[in-house]
Amino acid sequence: MSHPVPGMPDVLEQSRQRTRQAHEILTRLQLFERWQAFGTPILVGAVAYELAMAPDIDIEIYCDAPRIEDGFTVLQDCAALDNVRKARFGNHSSDPDEGLYWRLDYRTADGTPRDQLTFWKPR
Repeated sequence: MSHPVPGMPDVLEQSRQRTRQAHEILTRLQLFERWQAFGTPILVGAVAYELAMAPDIDIEIYCDAPRIEDGFTVLQDCAALDNVRKARFGNHSSDPDEGLYWRLDYRTADGTPRDQLTFWKPR
């Protein structure tokens, strides 16, 4: 068992706090419930492994036929919610990752930006 070093950040506690905050945001935005109408949403990335050091939450949605308009339905519903600051879309179906990407930028009640709720980072 490791002990915190005085003056050094406790990265495990920071990760626990970010993970807890991420789950609060997911609940507040009802992202899993919204995406379930169109497929099976799965939490992936650092938050899924409780190793969140960056302010991003990654979700993958599995379905038979991804439809752009379905994602815009989710974005439209979320964009009207408090603290959602931006909503974006990227069509990368012909790129190596072969996917449709949606991103929400969110600001927590304490003013902390939580961008990249559905992470997409162009190359």
